[in-house]
Amino acid sequence: MKQYFELNDKEFTDDMFMDYLKWGGFPLRFDYSEEFAVHKYLTNLYESIVNRDIVGKTKSADKKAFMDISLYILANVGKELSIENIIATYKENNKDISKRTVYNYLERMKKAYLIHGVGRYNIVGKSALSNKEKQYAIDFVAIKNGKKCFIQVSYLLASKETIEREFGAYSKITDASPKYVMSLDKIDMSHDGIIHVNIIDFLLRRVDLILT
Repeated sequence: MKQYFELNDKEFTDDMFMDYLKWGGFPLRFDYSEEFAVHKYLTNLYESIVNRDIVGKTKSADKKAFMDISLYILANVGKELSIENIIATYKENNKDISKRTVYNYLERMKKAYLIHGVGRYNIVGKSALSNKEKQYAIDFVAIKNGKKCFIQVSYLLASKETIEREFGAYSKITDASPKYVMSLDKIDMSHDGIIHVNIIDFLLRRVDLILT
């Protein structure tokens, strides 16, 4: 998104970050100024990807099931999901679907780069638990070339309780790797060796994270 504005000689402002959160960064969507037009473009783009690259020539009933499940998954991005609770949610609407079908849908979505699974990380054992979807008190463990850092993310550190929760998540972690808390707050709240970073500054590469 930042690159798009720079290439078109437009100034990127912090306010545009909220617009990015709502509508994403597909370049052509910036050609539309009205929200209904942006929504229509993104809907058509999504349906095109699904019909052309994922569902293909399968029967219409399967297409409907895929659309229902894929939209449910995308609406719950960042949450812990399992095939079992996806099926349970689907059955709440008096519909039936098999584990194998849901698994195949997830694999198709991954291959089309619509989603990317996040494996659990065992902080104490320092190993990935590939058979699980998510298991960490810490939101993210960033790993590159054998080095890592820990990241907590919060929308705003708007209360004492929120600050204590986000920074306190590191209280039982003895690993000496860098620890970060990210939020939209512009006031630096770093303390006790835990670094506070503004999310926008991070996404625009105004600050870099250190991995050790």
